Order: sequence, then structure tokens, then C-alpha cells
Amino acid sequence: MMHRTYHVYIMSSWTRVLYTGMTSALQSRVYQHRTGALPGFSSRYRVCRLVWFEATNDVLVAIHREKQIKSWSRRKRIALIEHYNPEWVDLAERWFEPEHRPRQFPSGGCGRPPVRDPSPSRASGSG
Repeated sequence: MMHRTYHVYIMSSWTRVLYTGMTSALQSRVYQHRTGALPGFSSRYRVCRLVWFEATNDVLVAIHREKQIKSWSRRKRIALIEHYNPEWVDLAERWFEPEHRPRQFPSGGCGRPPVRDPSPSRASGSG
């Protein structure tokens, strides 16, 4: 009998909007988030960086854990992420690079945060 692995995970946008989910195919699900293939919340808020996950072989444990984490305050979810990933590194960053990417995944990514002009904005006009 083959055992399945289930993952509970937290995705983040560059502005740290959080999404908690559960899947039996973590790499495929992260790819869907990164490419905007999932309509709704994750594509609307560009939630595309994997910042935390855990695995279990029991689907009921995974479902319970997902519900538990979703019930937590934002502060508690951030504490969980920062306990294991204090720099908020994208844990899937290299999964989709050509040398690490399985054949079925074309290049994908959620890009980088927008670069802000450090200079104060100035009103244009002739002077």
C-alpha cells in the first residue's frame, strides 16, 4: 500500500498577506499559486511565496491542522512562520529554476516586490 503525504502550508505575498492551505501535491499547488492559476484570494492578493509548511501521512491530521492554523490570529500565524523561517525566505524559490524544475513545470514565479523610488515625489511643472 502506498502512503500519501499531505502538506499544510502558508503562502505569503510580498506585502505579507497570508494564505493557509492543505494539499497532497505541494509542488504543484505552489506552482498554481505562483502562476496565478488559482482564481480568487491567492491570485487577487498575489500570494505566491511559500513561507512555511509541514507534512503528515494522515489526511485527517492535515485537515485538522489547516483548520487550527486558519483559526489562529494573524499574530500567531506570523509567530509560527518566524519561528521556522525568520527571514521569510521563499522556501520554494529554487523549485522552478531549470535545473530543479520537473519537466511538467514551465518556468514560473511570482516576481519580486515592486521597487520604490527612494526620492520623494516631486510635482512636475515649469518653473
